[in-house]
Amino acid sequence: MTTPCGVPAAHRHRFEIRDQLAILACGRGHPDRARPVRAQSGHATCASYDPKIASFASTPSRVLAMQPILILQTGNPPRAVSERHGGFDAMVCEVAGLSPQSVDIVKVYAGERPRAPGAYRAAIITGSPANVTDRLPWSVESAGWIRDAMDVELPLLGICYGHQLMADALGGRVDYNPRGRESGTRWVGLADAATDDPLLAGMESAFPAHFIHEQSVLEIPPGAIVLAANAHDAHQIVRMGPRAVGVQFHPEFTAGVMRTYIEQLRDLLAGEGADVPALLDGVREAQASNSVLTHFLRTYAAR
Repeated sequence: MTTPCGVPAAHRHRFEIRDQLAILACGRGHPDRARPVRAQSGHATCASYDPKIASFASTPSRVLAMQPILILQTGNPPRAVSERHGGFDAMVCEVAGLSPQSVDIVKVYAGERPRAPGAYRAAIITGSPANVTDRLPWSVESAGWIRDAMDVELPLLGICYGHQLMADALGGRVDYNPRGRESGTRWVGLADAATDDPLLAGMESAFPAHFIHEQSVLEIPPGAIVLAANAHDAHQIVRMGPRAVGVQFHPEFTAGVMRTYIEQLRDLLAGEGADVPALLDGVREAQASNSVLTHFLRTYAAR
């Protein structure tokens, strides 16, 4: 059972920043301002009035400025993972604390198309079982949408496949990582350029993050800045524009998600030479990695 945001019902308690991010997009408490934020996909709902946040609704400029956050979904995890934890959209909503009213989930891999970038407050581009080098029609079309979004400086966060797709769309190069697949919980270190970066300022210089990918950004786009790396991948976090960042790891994963992934892919990983028991033993929570997702929204979308 899932909510309209795709979040498993058992996890609906973690909407940490939903009130700030857009639950007022329907003008709760002010029927004259009510408007659906997901008219295209048909899932818009107006939440009932909550006096605890009525003060937010009393500011017309803030209410009028509210637009949905786009989750550009480029695929789903394996069935065993999605049945237990939800799809990538659900994971993003869960960790970021996004409410159903604040998002527009567009499944581009299934033929859905997003609105023009100006219709959104920010966009999060998810992971995918596909590879960027497959040049699937929906992926190529999404790359064009990313370039349009960059033209209007829409805040963008690319995750894993989304990170690679952004780099590819903007002139970088993506291909199979010569070091092979990166999986499990691994450490990432910030580069010197991250010290003053608005997204990462104050973050730990090294932190654990969750991985499952075989392709990487091998060459960053012109003008892009590397903000984090590790021994496996030199481009773990890349700033691609003033309000556009890609991360190779999965900030939406919890330790539970990572363990389920490893268990589901046990035979594949073992066949590639991975020590599966060691990967499982190494899984840990990665709150600093999770914070990249919440910091992105607070920095660029909570306006």
